[in-house]
Amino acid sequence: VLDEPMSALDVTARQEMRRLVSRRCAEEGLTLLLVTHDVLDLTALAEEVVVLDRGRVVEQGPTAQVLAAPRSDFVARLTGTSVLMGVIDGKAGAPGLRLPSGRVIHGRPQDGSTEAETADRGEILSPGAPGVALVPPDAVALYREAPEGSPRNVLTGRVTGLERSGALVSVRLELEEGQRLSAAVTAGAVAELSIAEGRQVCCVIKAVQVRVVARRA
Repeated sequence: VLDEPMSALDVTARQEMRRLVSRRCAEEGLTLLLVTHDVLDLTALAEEVVVLDRGRVVEQGPTAQVLAAPRSDFVARLTGTSVLMGVIDGKAGAPGLRLPSGRVIHGRPQDGSTEAETADRGEILSPGAPGVALVPPDAVALYREAPEGSPRNVLTGRVTGLERSGALVSVRLELEEGQRLSAAVTAGAVAELSIAEGRQVCCVIKAVQVRVVARRA
């Protein structure tokens, strides 16, 4: 059992410790129970994950699957994925989510899995039922005004914060109905668009990167 083993280490030491722990577990056939708040620990060391929020299990399953499709705000914050809530809208195989404002977020087509598989993942979508749209930050492009053409997912947002994240800038936004959205853009785009707290921007979301799923009770 390791409880937050990397928390007191610097970035380089954390990377080395993850490699060491991974190698020892593989060489000796050890089962590791790891307690952590760092998503990098999960991706490097965990095959299965159980997520607790205020003492309650909110997610569990294969690590890659849970991180790729978070169903809770807690896991979404860890991965940077935005979770937009609404009701299911659209035809089978071409899911959409109707937001409280009435706008519809279109998602990527479902992948043809069996009914049992989609039910297990919470992807049986009944029109009018509660649902969520999972939006990764790199699926969001920002503009001063709505671009020409006919992009499917266009929302208006107000910038509430900016934070440097490696080579990119994480832009936090509040949508017109009060929900939160994050976008990952270059520093050049921030300067070109004069993005700053309080500024209104147009958010174009790539439908092919959006997953619409049923909301868990």
